[in-house]
Amino acid sequence: MLPDNRFKLDDLYKNKPTEFEFDFIINDIHFSYGFSYIPDKVEEEWLIIHNKTSETPVFERKNTNIIINNKLYKGDNLKRLKFMAEDLLENQLFLNAANHRKLETVENSEYFTLPYYWFLEKLIIMLPDSRFVNWPLIIENNKIREFMKRMLDDFDTGITDLVLEEVEPENLKKYFPDNLLQDIFTQLENNKKQLLFNRARYQHYVISKENDEIHIKELKTKHKGKNQNNLFSFTEESDGTLRLTDYIPIFLNLNSYVYLIDEFDRSLHSEVLKDFLTSFINLNHNSQLVVSVHDTNLLNQDFFRRDEIWFIEKNNYGQSQMYSLLEYKPRSDKNLEKGYLAGRYGALPFTKLYLDNYLKESVGNGT
Repeated sequence: MLPDNRFKLDDLYKNKPTEFEFDFIINDIHFSYGFSYIPDKVEEEWLIIHNKTSETPVFERKNTNIIINNKLYKGDNLKRLKFMAEDLLENQLFLNAANHRKLETVENSEYFTLPYYWFLEKLIIMLPDSRFVNWPLIIENNKIREFMKRMLDDFDTGITDLVLEEVEPENLKKYFPDNLLQDIFTQLENNKKQLLFNRARYQHYVISKENDEIHIKELKTKHKGKNQNNLFSFTEESDGTLRLTDYIPIFLNLNSYVYLIDEFDRSLHSEVLKDFLTSFINLNHNSQLVVSVHDTNLLNQDFFRRDEIWFIEKNNYGQSQMYSLLEYKPRSDKNLEKGYLAGRYGALPFTKLYLDNYLKESVGNGT
């Protein structure tokens, strides 16, 4: 069964398929890839190449009937792709299934492999609970470590260094099952490393083996105190600092990546967010940052074009509509935040708790 993401608050939509479409460029080729599905099966799927004045479909699908472009693929190449299509299950995506078969010898195979690679490597989705767990590895590179230290310092976190401190195995037994640790210790080869991450406490560990001896190190931060430097576990850092440690590695990968970040402003001050966005925008790169926020301080035309600001408004029936600030055509000198809070652009929650007497009556009655 596929995930059932259909809209539940309107009977009209209960039997309609969920649909996604992605428009992206990789290796200078402009693709559109999309699909629609219900929980039992994929109903439609398509992959299109956009040229300057035309569109070239790579394949188009209706249920399990897949039409492959016979101008891009001919002879044995076409036969192989048709065989893959015939072998497809109803709830499988053709793009995914084809990339799990040998495509290296198929002519124009890049029209299948590049979009798959984009989804696998170039599209980075960061949810509120997403964590960057490779810190212990990347700081082994002295150049990257210095880069990270400077960024953490520039964001005023108080962190002056990142240190791997050796700890006793007993430290790990507090947070990880004994059988897991024993499996790691037993299977670990000399001069190899294993990363462990305690999600609940945000602690990073590196386990290594040298001359048959196990070494465990915990990643810690160094802060400059009044009289001395002190080491802190990541779990002792503020939520804002921890969120920054998830974001900062973005600056290491700015080669055609697309970062989708939900609740980008969670636990972070407006000035930190502005500095982050300004730095990202001003760098010469071809990556894209798409974020959802509630911080109205970011509604600023000094940062964004009007077509880059979108609102989501929910109506009385639970339906959400997405629309661009461009539809309102505000002047470049307009204070967007002030206009938004005044209700000029919609997408503003209208709370009324303070107007409702039930709260006052309930508290007064000891409820």
